[in-house]
Amino acid sequence: MPRPTDPSPSARRASAIDEQRPERRVSLPFDLFALSSRVGAYLDRALEGRGPRPVEYAVYSLMLEAGPRTPSELAAALGVPPSTMSGSASRPAVA
Repeated sequence: MPRPTDPSPSARRASAIDEQRPERRVSLPFDLFALSSRVGAYLDRALEGRGPRPVEYAVYSLMLEAGPRTPSELAAALGVPPSTMSGSASRPAVA
């Protein structure tokens, strides 16, 4: 009968981390929410003091690739409420 093998050190560390973070086992929508929050915070820090806010950066990037769009089209493509686009459209462009 083969002897069971011990998990690798990295597998033991991953298991220990999972035990310390029970929220990681909640659900996929929870994971997506947490990821979105972390990415948003990262973009806030990365763009701070550099000009555009994260939503403006996303709008400019989309318009660069897709060309001019209405605020409703931009909102749909970015998955944000149309009011977010209306607020962004009223701000002056950053040079």
